[in-house]
Amino acid sequence: MGTSGERPAVSHRQARVPYRWPYWWAAALAGASLCIAAPFALAIPAGATGGPPSQVVLPPGGSSAAVESTDCDAAANCTAVGHFTDANGNQQGFVDQGSGGNWLPAQQVVPPADAAGDPVVDLSALSCPTQSTCEAVGSYHDSDLLMEGLEVHLVSGNWVASAIALPASAGAPPSSPCYGPSECPTSPASTLASVSCPAPGECAAVGRVQYPGSARALIWTETGGKWSTAFEPSIPTENTTVPTQDSLASVSCPSVGNCSAVGAFGDKEQLYGLAVDESAGTWGTGTQVQPPQGASSTTSMSLTSVSCTSGGNCSATGYYGA
Repeated sequence: MGTSGERPAVSHRQARVPYRWPYWWAAALAGASLCIAAPFALAIPAGATGGPPSQVVLPPGGSSAAVESTDCDAAANCTAVGHFTDANGNQQGFVDQGSGGNWLPAQQVVPPADAAGDPVVDLSALSCPTQSTCEAVGSYHDSDLLMEGLEVHLVSGNWVASAIALPASAGAPPSSPCYGPSECPTSPASTLASVSCPAPGECAAVGRVQYPGSARALIWTETGGKWSTAFEPSIPTENTTVPTQDSLASVSCPSVGNCSAVGAFGDKEQLYGLAVDESAGTWGTGTQVQPPQGASSTTSMSLTSVSCTSGGNCSATGYYGA
């Protein structure tokens, strides 16, 4: 357990928030008490009983790799995803699989047909109901150099990436100020941050679409092996009349049609914890997750991860700052 005075490093992948002294914390969505926890890093085990990490064998000419997500079953059959730099200096995605501590050479992901010369593929999350039915999500750059959300799955022995459709409303960003070049895309830019698949071909993924000065949370669902067009969950209006910085960072589905997703909503000045639940295939209205007792009224917070053992029984982690 960490102490509340620690100032842990915060990944650049987390939603932009005006935090100052972030704290790592965990809260059960069902109402259990809060606890402080230290951040951690997880290494891929060399075998079922653990051991030193194994180095990824990249495609020929590959370098500068990073593993972003792993998923293993009880028999130590594992899949890992990430990105690497190819021989031409372009960022590509990869998938690696292993069993009993023996890892195969990583396979390069085939980017979508409209990908840029440097596709900047970034695979950020993975879910494997079985080792041969894994789904990975992330982002890539298209031929217009816009960031697009993608999903990756196995097709005839090759890992193939497909773009994920945005809702029609994504073409009409809300009117809001622009806060810097990194937040001012000329067209909507989307990314998928998390995926959960309780059964083959049955998944939910979450992320956001970015506009000049604003962002909207998005949810995608896969049913029968087909991904839907993303939709925007209903966002609470507590404490903010026009939420302009919304995102979902993590999703967990203990069974088909029953999922929980977490993230943040708010504006440039302050963010609030966000939770959205799906029950029996229907997504409900998002709810605000309250910060720990004693936090000031100006506290910003964001939920970054969630895990559910059954529908409605989940724990989430994140951070908040005074």
